[in-house]
Amino acid sequence: MSESILSAQSLSKVVPSTEGDLTILHELSLELNKGDTLAIVGASGSGKSTLLK
Repeated sequence: MSESILSAQSLSKVVPSTEGDLTILHELSLELNKGDTLAIVGASGSGKSTLLK
């Protein structure tokens, strides 16, 4: 069995904007095991940096 080094469940992030609340992340879950490689890709403003914070 692989050793889990990072686990996240149901992460959500909502921020206020001039047009109302903006959902940046919605119920994101992930598990990273020892030896895994992870790439985070997406369009500008899709929440990549927010996830890493």
